[in-house]
Amino acid sequence: MKKSHALWITRTAVLMALLVGSQVVTAPLQITLLTGSIVNMILVISVISSGFYSGLAIGILSPLFAALVGIGAIWPIVPFVSAANAAFVMIWHCGDKLHFPWKVVKRVVTCAIAALCKFAILYLGVVRIAIPFLLDVPDPVANSLTIAFSVNQLFTATIGGTVAILALPAIEKAISITAIGREKKET
Repeated sequence: MKKSHALWITRTAVLMALLVGSQVVTAPLQITLLTGSIVNMILVISVISSGFYSGLAIGILSPLFAALVGIGAIWPIVPFVSAANAAFVMIWHCGDKLHFPWKVVKRVVTCAIAALCKFAILYLGVVRIAIPFLLDVPDPVANSLTIAFSVNQLFTATIGGTVAILALPAIEKAISITAIGREKKET
């Protein structure tokens, strides 16, 4: 196995563990705004710092792992959350690859587009399809799910993306310093 493959696997695994671990820690607080923002921040950091496939793997698999450990374990919703995360990661990947002179402006616009897309997928998938057709839950639970998977998702995706935008310069600098150190050791 090449060192680059091992590094990619390690970064992806660490970010996945960080994401699921943060869900485990924040879930008992029942503050969707906090948990969702952290999840979205980690998704952005993963796709920008470790690449598209890392972000995609984390985005698709993290809802499954979260459900397996009992967080949001409503199984018919998991594919919609995975799809929304995949779209979110895809938009961040494409947006960050655009050639634009001001990186922060590019990332702010990407954040807005990705948040709107994730919100739309979750609203249509969970609120308009899963709740009425796939779930047999009492009205109070249906109402709670509707609230959790509507405008809240727009806020959590925007907050998570914004925090990631603020954190990424330091993360990118740390990664480049580490890469330079690794190159010096190899020569």
